[in-house]
Amino acid sequence: MLDRVVRATTGVEIHPHLLVPNLTVIPAHTGFSGFSPTYLTVFLVCVALVPLVIYLGGRPRGASKKVPVWDGGILSYTARMQYTATTYANPVRVTFDELYRPEFHLERDSDDPAGRSGPVHYRFHVLPIFERYLYAPIVRAVEWLADFVRPIQSGDVNLYLLYVLLVVIVAYLIYTY
Repeated sequence: MLDRVVRATTGVEIHPHLLVPNLTVIPAHTGFSGFSPTYLTVFLVCVALVPLVIYLGGRPRGASKKVPVWDGGILSYTARMQYTATTYANPVRVTFDELYRPEFHLERDSDDPAGRSGPVHYRFHVLPIFERYLYAPIVRAVEWLADFVRPIQSGDVNLYLLYVLLVVIVAYLIYTY
């Protein structure tokens, strides 16, 4: 294909220069493609060397030095700086609110709106949408299939050998006809 374009534009034929005569396997339709085991071997060796070159180019050139971890100029951490599990998971929870449809109930034992005069009960429930609509039907189908096949699986080895013999006979009959 490339040879046709180059020949049409420059008048020079590059096909003999691209495909070395004794190192190339050319298929029956030569206008389509050519395959060179030599070129393929050279290409695979070069591709195998790429990770080595990346490793050698990316490793540190000098000796490593241990220094304290940068802490943003904070001299000491206090309890107010801690990141709780709820704070960490909150962005994910807010993002997937519509998908999981969480339900939460807040109950106070007192009438104080700030909830300072008594215990506060917080219940949170997530609708198991994947379990209910994806996994449960698959589990029910597998359980139904197991119930259907259970009478066949009695544990008798002679019965299993009979099954194998019947399958071989049916396969032989199908093959011969």
